[in-house]
Amino acid sequence: MPTICLNQLATVEVQLIMHGLDIHSLFNLSKCNKYLRIVAAQAFAWKIAPPFRISTDRFSKMTQKLQSIPSKIPLMYMSLHLTVEDDCQKSKDDEVALSKIIMKYIQNNMRVTHITLDNCGVHSKTINDWTDVIKCNINMMYINFKNNNIRNQGAILLSEAIKFCKNLTSINLCSNDIGDEGAIALFNSIKNNNKYMTDVYIGDNLITKTGAIAIAEAVKFITSLKTLNFHSNEIEDEGVIALANAIKESRNITSIDFGNNLITEIGVAAVAEAIKSIKFMNNLKLDRNRIGNKGILIIAGLLSNLDIKITNLNVSHNTFYRQTGMKTLAYSLRYNNSTQSISLGRCNIDNVGVNYLADAIRYNKGLTSLDLSRNNFGELGISKLVDAIKINSHLTRIDLSWNADYQSALQITDCLKHHKSLLTLKLV
Repeated sequence: MPTICLNQLATVEVQLIMHGLDIHSLFNLSKCNKYLRIVAAQAFAWKIAPPFRISTDRFSKMTQKLQSIPSKIPLMYMSLHLTVEDDCQKSKDDEVALSKIIMKYIQNNMRVTHITLDNCGVHSKTINDWTDVIKCNINMMYINFKNNNIRNQGAILLSEAIKFCKNLTSINLCSNDIGDEGAIALFNSIKNNNKYMTDVYIGDNLITKTGAIAIAEAVKFITSLKTLNFHSNEIEDEGVIALANAIKESRNITSIDFGNNLITEIGVAAVAEAIKSIKFMNNLKLDRNRIGNKGILIIAGLLSNLDIKITNLNVSHNTFYRQTGMKTLAYSLRYNNSTQSISLGRCNIDNVGVNYLADAIRYNKGLTSLDLSRNNFGELGISKLVDAIKINSHLTRIDLSWNADYQSALQITDCLKHHKSLLTLKLV
């Protein structure tokens, strides 16, 4: 019998298919436990813990088990993530069949508020049916169709469906080959119909600067929005400038992800101006861009301004020069106690650059997580860094992987094994 966990949200998490638990066993068990019976009646959450790896024969068995579940179980959370084995030739017909089974449960349980279908075949053959299901469920608060293939057509249909979901707060359509047309339709629909929307994730799609400029006009009027994720699109500086201006007008967005969008220091400058206006940013992700030395100097200026708080910063996979960019960034971190996490992985930081950073760590009292993976500093730089970390009693997580050789790694672990606050040290 697998473990049934009751968490603080009063939901029941059951790894139903992976462990072969008969759904009737759960309810028989609930008769013996008053609290479990109450929870099961109020908020039963059916989850297949991701990643659920299946082969061809297990795929058909899974669908059979799903069909055997009583349709009147009071679902509130539906979460399914499929990671198919390499040798599994999952056909479109299989995906359609699976989608129809899941649809049946949502149609029979209109109390479902959260739905996650990650890599579950929500594509052109099933999106029409899914939008009909969503239209009928006015209680929907969270939709995650990540890693499917809905494209522009699906995004447009979904935009029409969410007009009926007045309580929708979060939507995730990452990795769906959505272009400008679909993304613009989505944001316009949110602007006109979803006054409680707080989080929109539309990363890893095909949105260009033209689409981003049009989307920015809608973002200005979505006053509830707090999280905006455009990671891995092609919005470039022009798109970022438009979105940054919209963020400035909105004033409520506190988490932005513009990583991997061909952004230079021009786009960074626009984002910085928006942050200066807001004064607070919980998450700022500009990784995998072309921000260069000038861009990192702009970011350093934000960090050195004590009136501005940036809690988590990710500028990994960018390159800047040690004598100006790294030196200035390190100095800005000296007395910045509001930034808790910073990612500088793969930024071509050498021994000189990490020496500047080590000096900053000696004084910094706010940083708890530091990522310096895949840089170019060696034993000398690591030695300086370890000396600084010994003094710092606030860091809990450090990633130095792909910098140290085996002997250096042993020395680091020996030096830091008595560190009082450090919980995670990654070296390989």
